Amino acid sequence: MQHRYYKIIVNSQKSKSNTDILKSKLEQIVNTVVQEDVSRDEFETILNLTKEYGLKFQEILKDTFEKKVVRKINRAIEDIDNLFEAYDKWEKNE
Repeated sequence: MQHRYYKIIVNSQKSKSNTDILKSKLEQIVNTVVQEDVSRDEFETILNLTKEYGLKFQEILKDTFEKKVVRKINRAIEDIDNLFEAYDKWEKNE
């Protein structure tokens, strides 16, 4: 029974840590966009239109921002993808 509680605590800590990292990376993306004089509302509109019309987010980024900004956003997106991959592997091993 104690092992089960221990496992729940460890899993909860991992989940919280991953959630904090995810939040940080998403904030990094938004802050990068905001620094380019695009408001959060405008960025949200871009995201919604991208989804609504089935556009590729990467293409919208390339058309909207300088290469430096696109690279910065892509690094954060890659970090997020890696986080989800690690989470999926961790979940399979549990």
